[in-house]
Amino acid sequence: MYIVKQQLTMEFNAHVERLTANLTTRDATFVVERQKILIIVNTVIETVNKITTNYKFLHNQSSSSSLGSSSSSSQLSFSDIISTTRNHFKILFDKIMTDNNYSLDDMCNMVSVKICSLGIEKISKETIKNFHYNNDNFKGSTLNKIGAWIDSKNNFNLANNSE
Repeated sequence: MYIVKQQLTMEFNAHVERLTANLTTRDATFVVERQKILIIVNTVIETVNKITTNYKFLHNQSSSSSLGSSSSSSQLSFSDIISTTRNHFKILFDKIMTDNNYSLDDMCNMVSVKICSLGIEKISKETIKNFHYNNDNFKGSTLNKIGAWIDSKNNFNLANNSE
């Protein structure tokens, strides 16, 4: 009887240890997943903030355009923001391409490399080309990447003008 009790106790303790290990692993998994979700939420918030900042900047820059001249409507749609960003992008893109005698592919590659050098995830030259020609519907992440390139050019121009 004592041997059976001892064997049952050992089996019970081994089972409790396995359950504890499983629960610890599961808890760690939940913590990691929670952190991933928080990172995604923070990225979305940062993207929205950057889009808002870009919109405010572009809205102030284009006060004489149809976007700024509509006095009855103070709300802009996301498509207005994309359109304004695309217009600003095309102005910078075309000027740099013309000034440096770049081909379209060379310019798209240059923009792609610059965006990667800003620490933002990769964007293909085809996506840049499609954005330039307005050939596709774009995700917020594409707009964020293009906006970062525009900002980098604006910051570069501001730094050069202050010297």
